[in-house]
Amino acid sequence: MPLLYKKRFERNEIPSDLKDSDELFYCETTQEIFQDYEEFFARIILCNSLVWACQLTGKSNLTFQEALNSEETARKTLKEFPMELRIPVLYLVSLTERKSINELAEDVFSFARDRYFIGECVEVGINDHSWVSCRVLQVLEPAEKKLHDYKTPKLKNGERQFWPPASLYKYVVEPLTEEKKKGIIVEAHQIHRKKGVYTKEKNKLYLKQFIEQKNGIWCLKESTANKVGIPMIQFNQIFVGKTPVLKPIKKALINGLKITNNNSPKKEKRQESLDKYFFKKSPSKASSQVASKSPKKNCETPQKIMAKKLKQKYKSSMKNSTLISKIRNKQDLLKEKKKKEFLQSHTPMTSAELQKIKEKQKEDKIKSQAEKRAKKKAKKIELANFMKEWNRQREDLELEDLKEMPTPTPLESRIPNDCFGDFVMVMEFLHNFGDSVQIKDYFPGGLTFDLLERAIVEKEIAGPLCDIIQMLLDTIFKLQEEEDDEIKDTVMDKGQDIYVDRRDITALEGVKCATNAASWSQLFQGTPLDKLTIDASTLTEVLRLHLLASGGRSGDNSAKWRYQQRGGYTSFDDPGLMLRLHQPHILRALSQSTVSDLSVGDKLAILHCLMNQILTFANLRDEIEERCEKVKQGRIELKTLHAADIKREKELIIKLKAREITPEQMNQEKAVLEKHIQSRKRKSDELNELNLFTQIMPIGLDRAYRRFWLFSSLPGIFVEYDNQLTGTCLPKPTPLNKSSNLEDAAAYARRLFEEGSNKENLDGDKIKKIAMTPNKKLLAEKNGDCEDTIRNKPSDGLKPLTCWADPVNCPVHGAMKMCWSFFHEESDVDKLIESLNDRGLREHNLRKFLIDQKNKIIQNLSKCPVSKLNSSMASKSEEIRKTGRGNSKYENANLNFPLGTPNNEILASILRDLILETEQKINDGCLGSLKVESREEWKKAIEATFYDKQCDQLIWGPRKRQLEDSSTNIPDDDSKSEESGSRPGTPSSELTYKDPLRFRGNDVEQSIIIRDFASAILQVEQSVDQKYLKRPLGLDEKERNNLKESIKKEDSLKVKERWETSLMSSTSFAQLFLHFTTLDNSIEWGKSILKAYCRICRRRGDPEKMLLCDKCNKGHHMYCLKPPLKKVPDGDWFCMRCKPREKAVPVKKSKPLFTTDAEADEINESREDKKITEKDLPVGKCSSCSEKGSLIKCDSCKKGQHLLCIYPPIRKIPSRKWFCHKCRQPNPTLPD
Repeated sequence: MPLLYKKRFERNEIPSDLKDSDELFYCETTQEIFQDYEEFFARIILCNSLVWACQLTGKSNLTFQEALNSEETARKTLKEFPMELRIPVLYLVSLTERKSINELAEDVFSFARDRYFIGECVEVGINDHSWVSCRVLQVLEPAEKKLHDYKTPKLKNGERQFWPPASLYKYVVEPLTEEKKKGIIVEAHQIHRKKGVYTKEKNKLYLKQFIEQKNGIWCLKESTANKVGIPMIQFNQIFVGKTPVLKPIKKALINGLKITNNNSPKKEKRQESLDKYFFKKSPSKASSQVASKSPKKNCETPQKIMAKKLKQKYKSSMKNSTLISKIRNKQDLLKEKKKKEFLQSHTPMTSAELQKIKEKQKEDKIKSQAEKRAKKKAKKIELANFMKEWNRQREDLELEDLKEMPTPTPLESRIPNDCFGDFVMVMEFLHNFGDSVQIKDYFPGGLTFDLLERAIVEKEIAGPLCDIIQMLLDTIFKLQEEEDDEIKDTVMDKGQDIYVDRRDITALEGVKCATNAASWSQLFQGTPLDKLTIDASTLTEVLRLHLLASGGRSGDNSAKWRYQQRGGYTSFDDPGLMLRLHQPHILRALSQSTVSDLSVGDKLAILHCLMNQILTFANLRDEIEERCEKVKQGRIELKTLHAADIKREKELIIKLKAREITPEQMNQEKAVLEKHIQSRKRKSDELNELNLFTQIMPIGLDRAYRRFWLFSSLPGIFVEYDNQLTGTCLPKPTPLNKSSNLEDAAAYARRLFEEGSNKENLDGDKIKKIAMTPNKKLLAEKNGDCEDTIRNKPSDGLKPLTCWADPVNCPVHGAMKMCWSFFHEESDVDKLIESLNDRGLREHNLRKFLIDQKNKIIQNLSKCPVSKLNSSMASKSEEIRKTGRGNSKYENANLNFPLGTPNNEILASILRDLILETEQKINDGCLGSLKVESREEWKKAIEATFYDKQCDQLIWGPRKRQLEDSSTNIPDDDSKSEESGSRPGTPSSELTYKDPLRFRGNDVEQSIIIRDFASAILQVEQSVDQKYLKRPLGLDEKERNNLKESIKKEDSLKVKERWETSLMSSTSFAQLFLHFTTLDNSIEWGKSILKAYCRICRRRGDPEKMLLCDKCNKGHHMYCLKPPLKKVPDGDWFCMRCKPREKAVPVKKSKPLFTTDAEADEINESREDKKITEKDLPVGKCSSCSEKGSLIKCDSCKKGQHLLCIYPPIRKIPSRKWFCHKCRQPNPTLPD
């Protein structure tokens, strides 16, 4: 809790007498409730006042919220303090005696900074300068010889050094990663802690939590000492050697010439003058003083020795001064003597002669001064020319004053280094055009670095890669549909045909194949490509069909519209066509496996292809042009505002000088000017953000042709190494001047000018020569290392990032692989700006950009995800957080299968379950039945992961091809299409592909397991009755009613037969899933008996007793019918509404024939019998079997019996009165 006026703050308690109707005021900052508004208002003012302090760090002059944030940050920092250092640091605190917290923390930190304790995790450089995480097992004391030879360095004021020095210790460590751990002895310079783990700030913050002040001295809390067990710990348990002395050292009394009194050490004598040592006193006094003050007569103190030395120096200086004065006197005497001799030898001059001599001397003086001025002016001109030539921009590698450049952090993520540029391109596209691709619909939380990295690296069937590709495909299909609608509404002028370069025969053939492939989805699936079902199982095949159809020809109107609206776009410019031509192995891989099984490079190539296709559409081009126009307009507005501010400032200065403005008006004008400056700064920031959206070029290059990038989706300064633009080596290596880092560039140029000038005027050639070739020493020890670019160790005088004049080993022009690195610290920006040479052609522009955008770049660097870009720099807490963090959407990315399971195995298991489930639904729903000998054997075979067709042969396709053994007999090339035999399920441009530049025969082999699954799906499809199939494999109900029977059968069979042919030619599980999805969408599941309800009772129960009408397909329970049915009738059954009317058969009139009376009676009875049917009989309970049904009643006892239950049975229903056998002959022995 924050401190108020450095005292504990307590919140107000909630009143106990609150009512529901009371009006309350809630303070969100302190989470308090007030009944009085004045108190609430006072608390708000108090929270925003700078009277709060952080309880953990002690920072004061904060608001309440700032103090809370400070405490939260401090708690996070305390959690990150290493566990291995906590006990040693607290132990060292127990050894100190300080009155200041800062001094106590400094003592502990200065001892523990360069010493590593037992059990501590550190990084050790063992062999190849790579740092390995290790644990300290033991600390070895330094040898006596090393201690004797050690030279104590100069210490800063107040700095302490503990003995033995930290640099002389050795450590026994063991690597954490190796299984067989062995101890390794390393020197102190080979070991260090991870960066930022133990710092002064963390040390001081940690100590503050466990110390208290007693009698003015800071010491460890007793509770902490007892809890940790500090009294029981010995120094040998955490380090080695004697316990260090951390108590402050008392200041020595000996300082300069201060003399102490041996008899009374408490009293200090005053500083005496030096006269005592230079002027003798009387022997008696001196002897008496010595006898009284110093009992030890022969003992010489350091002060006496120093006094004697000073006395000797004083005497020698006195002698020298007397000698110098004597020499000067002699020189003066000689001058006067010569002057007298000169006057005696020469006659005295007249006044006129003296005047001429004076005028001549004056003229000579004027001439000499003019010559000096002329020389000085000429020298200035020469210096200006030299500086002009010096400051002229030239090739960076030819400059001799190149400074040391900071070394960037190498990029070590899960993405391969050579693929990182393509990876960032995908991030930039999705970040800048997220609204256009509707990224929020697929990734509500945004597509983060982790998600995209997982999509590219992991091989998951239902992972984020599936959603990304589906999102891009949906965007393409939507843009195509919008474009087609716009083309329909646009009337194109009849002009000249579009010119297309047809010299590339390969591309022309690719366009033809794509044109044919565009209609295959409609032909063989009965559905357009953009309407196919896309999910994790069918995505690969839909993507493959889209890539094969990319670049196909369109109508004249469409081609002209795209040519005009897309900036001269033709079918030959389609990125999908380029992918097929230059990377044909990708399409071949998609025809056999899933897209998630591809390599990282192939996945990125597919994403780039889809992105480039989206960018070719007119809508995206318009959006980019609008952004560029905004940038252009923003620059004009910014320039106008800048000019207006300058003009306003000048006018203000003029008014101020003329005293036409009062101080109050002056202040108002200043406030207005500041507002304008703030608005201009805000517009400049907006313009910079727009520039990042439209940026397609790096911000600059350095001396080694490294490209520097700033990305809007990924904070940091990224450095790209690529030797494609470097060219060839220079004739001579890069020169070096050692003092270029020690002096200013202008001073260095002047020194070169002074060295190069020989007191003569220099012409242009000489100036250029001096400026280009100063001290010819090569650049050495100047630039940082980059392990990926250095192939061999440089020779003496040569360093990386400079030209070595050696094409084989040169780090700039030699053969090196592309790699990426990055800067992430604020200090790196300052070092980079300082190291860049303003005279270089490339570094000048880069330096200028970094200076202009320094504030924005530094603000951006604070958000750089260092741990993601370099896994070795991630702290333990970040690693734990990363492993614990997950996306709930992709927790089941492997569809309930363990990690590492092959994708084809997962798809095979899922497809097997789908086939069995669909067949069961078809059978239970009375939609059809398998044409097999044993349905159970067929199902058992599929469940046991093999296939048994349970029939003599399979027939499919328009030519009714047969398959006697589906596991071995595969049709040849001559019988693979519905007309000519080529495989319909795949474009011929892929089927017949061999050469990367020519489409020739190269069939994709069909595996046995794919053939078996295709045969099983074929049997399921053929088991469905034709009347239960709708579009695309059948006909809709309206089409069936409107078309004739012959047309019905022909139209419905065409698509179905083509689908069967394509199914049996499938080569991957994705193709099987796509065909199976088409079948599932074609079955009318609504007519299934499982979904039918009784037309009479309106219930869905008892599906076993449900009877469907063969015409209307409505359900009827057999026991709800009147009369009820016991079993399913044979043949077709129709309900009462759909039952066809019986045609009345006319009775033929015949001439009367001669017959006997008996024969006449039989004929009449037979005619009457024909008129009486079971429908006319009453329904009731039979007296014999006790079951319901149609009864024949006895006219005597009125009991009813079934026709078959009558004893003895009768064949016909009697047309007249009928008596049962019991009533006719009463006999008790007869059965009832």
